[in-house]
Amino acid sequence: MDTHLSQFYGTNHVPSDTELLEIEKLLAPHNARLSQLGKDLEEAEAKIARLKKEREDVLRVIKPLKSLSSLIRRFPREIMELIFTYCMSATAPNSRPAFSICHAPLALLRSITTPRIREINYQPFFQSSLPNEAPQFSPALPLTSFLQRYGNRTEVLSVNLPTVSREDLQSWLECMPALKQLTLGQGFQFATPPPVISLSTDFETSSDDSCIDLLTPKQDQPYLCANLKIFRYSIKSRIPVDTILAFLTARTDPLLVGNGGIVEEVSIHQLPYDFPFGDSSDAEDERIKSIREAGVRLSFKKSVYYQSNPAPSIIDGPPGAFIPGPGYGVDFKLF
Repeated sequence: MDTHLSQFYGTNHVPSDTELLEIEKLLAPHNARLSQLGKDLEEAEAKIARLKKEREDVLRVIKPLKSLSSLIRRFPREIMELIFTYCMSATAPNSRPAFSICHAPLALLRSITTPRIREINYQPFFQSSLPNEAPQFSPALPLTSFLQRYGNRTEVLSVNLPTVSREDLQSWLECMPALKQLTLGQGFQFATPPPVISLSTDFETSSDDSCIDLLTPKQDQPYLCANLKIFRYSIKSRIPVDTILAFLTARTDPLLVGNGGIVEEVSIHQLPYDFPFGDSSDAEDERIKSIREAGVRLSFKKSVYYQSNPAPSIIDGPPGAFIPGPGYGVDFKLF
């Protein structure tokens, strides 16, 4: 209600005697209405309590009548006897239970209600046909989850693993459009690696050239990591010479790389023993001379071959674990 006193709301104004009389006149009808509302609420609460009590009395009367007229009591006597016989175990193999027919509805209700309560209040249990074995840990999964969230800001990635699958690498590279430096393998770590404990027999499996192929630009086709400047690869694999030359040629072609610029450093280690690059003569190889002239720092190294221990010592651990021979090791730390 708007009055000339509204201007004093929320202030420290001291009303005069005339204003006090005016305030009392304004409050009189509202005080009367407030008092009447309080009485109405008390009457309503008393009425609600009375109705609740009357409802309970009615339910107390109709509950046994509804029980007598329930559908379960309308079953034929023969069916009720069969249900009762099935639900209640007999005292002897060929004897029938000596109970009255009135027990059959109770037995049927008990057989129906118990499973329903169990399903509602407890988590249902289903037997699994899967083998009772823990899944093998894969370091690629947490890295994939991390890059899916923060890969758009990642510029440097180093993966210190003995091998990387094409599917995992492709999922990583697709999350890193701003990647500038990529290191794959264990040959470029500046810190001392942890001691070798055990090694899986799958370590001898060589990876293919698909990882390098993912980073090779192609004419009129989108490619991954357009801003890549440094690529270091130290995974035991048999990469064809043509694949490496195609990668270097494409990454130094201004028409293919576009605004991303040419690559600045390429280091590929653990190459096969018969690889043409990796010794002092590769600097004079005509196939990579133009790459060096473009300003690309190249480094090729072959794997050093020596025989592993002929009889590895068995240690405590999972099946297939052993102490490897010299030159082998696995460090599952992600950088």
